[in-house]
Amino acid sequence: MLVSVLLVVALVLRYDNLEQLDARMQKAQDRRESIDRNNRFSGTLANDLARLDVYRARIDAALVEPQNKASNLAYFYELGSQCKMAVRRVEQKAAPPPQGDPKKIKPEFTYFEPIVFDIGVDGSFADIMRFLGRMDKDRFLVRVDKLSIKRGDVLAGRMESADIVLTALCALPAKDK
Repeated sequence: MLVSVLLVVALVLRYDNLEQLDARMQKAQDRRESIDRNNRFSGTLANDLARLDVYRARIDAALVEPQNKASNLAYFYELGSQCKMAVRRVEQKAAPPPQGDPKKIKPEFTYFEPIVFDIGVDGSFADIMRFLGRMDKDRFLVRVDKLSIKRGDVLAGRMESADIVLTALCALPAKDK
């Protein structure tokens, strides 16, 4: 009888210990699975980083350098010339700061700073569309914010005119450490 009481007491005490051991065993198995998964994917890590470096270099090459205002404006005049259009004006302006909750600001404004170009051009509708298409595929990362096209008087020999407002991205200035 004493033996059976001792066995029951040992079993009760041991049962709490078994739950703790089972929880520790599950945690260890989860950790091992995580390590195995990391080992399996770590073989491609170097290639993934190399691809990211290539993408970053492409993005960096497409960023506007606001301090090179003359070459930025010359780019748009040259593009207009290539598209057989007259560029009336190109203005480079700082974009207004993003409004609202800082947590909800678009990611591109976290890593990049927007810069605005206000462009006026004259040409045929096809030339204006070619100008926009070339700009989309060419040098800078741009977004057309506003496009206004006015029909010209064909009998008077006037072409369509367009006013275009673009937002381009430039790198944020380096912060002093």
